[in-house]
Amino acid sequence: MLPLGLVSLLAYALMAIMDISLKVATLPVVTLGVGIDYGIYIYRAPLLILGVAD
Repeated sequence: MLPLGLVSLLAYALMAIMDISLKVATLPVVTLGVGIDYGIYIYRAPLLILGVAD
């Protein structure tokens, strides 16, 4: 879960540096980025448990 929190924090930090406020139009961009990371995490966790992942 640490990588997901880190990605969220970095996304918000980048938006602050670029002076992009969090609005209804920009929220899906952050959500999509975190969602992709979460999907990779959810896909890989069972593979590690089963010992199939490298």
